[in-house]
Amino acid sequence: MPFLHALQRRQAFKLIIGGSFTDAAKAAQLATIYAKAGATCIDMAPDNDVALAVVKAMEALPTAQQPSLMVSLPLDPDPHFQKIKLAEPDCITCGACIPICPTQALGLPVAPTDPPLTINQPLCYGCGRCLPLCPTEALSLLPNHPNPQPTLDLLANPAITAVEIHTTHADPALLPEFLGVYGDALKGKLIAICFRPQAMAPALWLPFIQHWQTWVAQHSPAPLVIQVDGNPMSGTHNGFGANEAPVAAIQAAWQCHQVLKDQYPTFDGFITLSGGMNQHTGPLLANHPVNKVVAGIGVGTVARQWVWHHLNSPSQAVQQAHLLVNTFANH
Repeated sequence: MPFLHALQRRQAFKLIIGGSFTDAAKAAQLATIYAKAGATCIDMAPDNDVALAVVKAMEALPTAQQPSLMVSLPLDPDPHFQKIKLAEPDCITCGACIPICPTQALGLPVAPTDPPLTINQPLCYGCGRCLPLCPTEALSLLPNHPNPQPTLDLLANPAITAVEIHTTHADPALLPEFLGVYGDALKGKLIAICFRPQAMAPALWLPFIQHWQTWVAQHSPAPLVIQVDGNPMSGTHNGFGANEAPVAAIQAAWQCHQVLKDQYPTFDGFITLSGGMNQHTGPLLANHPVNKVVAGIGVGTVARQWVWHHLNSPSQAVQQAHLLVNTFANH
């Protein structure tokens, strides 16, 4: 499994297409670009059209370029599984929200019968950047949770070798019901859990880790992966906050590692980073003691920004993506 091997070398780079990003054609484009650039894992929404498009695109690549394919699932209400909603009567068609959208999902009406703001829902991945710019609060985020049966059908695809479970609360009491639905489908796959340990006391999240560690030891061929989520979907490649987000995530990962080392010395899984990752992350890691612990990073918002305007020029897009992947591979 490419992702597992890269984790073992502490050089894993995961493209996060997005738990709510459901444009299958663009998902396949992004996956192809980053696979050619050296990404070792592609993380995508639990959407059959997206998964089938990405699987087909990866099968068209040489075996050496094919990354591991991962599907993300929510355990509880989680910011990675949201879509934008418009309250049409409140929209004044000012267009203030349009330039900030990372995927160009928002637009002004073209025809008289169009709504006051057009929304390309498949392109929305719920980052929420548009909300504070709306002067009338016409925009809101609603949960976008997958339906169990189509998701189980998706997980049955042998090309999907990894699953990431996202949680806001890391409450082990939620696991029996979740595993009752998805447990059999998760067996034999690499399991990652994504949460923000810095947002809660260790006494709350340690039992969650312990439960997953026990389950993974019995049902998975790979150690558990803990993805420390610095600040979900906060990445920016330049300007204000370009360093702030990855620094916060690095510090959170270090704190998580220290707690595990002190309170759970038998933990033998991997720690990865997400939530604000960008081209500065690798160099910042190189100067922090957590560098010896972090096994990889997951990049979403910045990975899309990095190549978005080059999607119709594949060779140029791959060159751009390679620059981003290399900033971590050489950390």
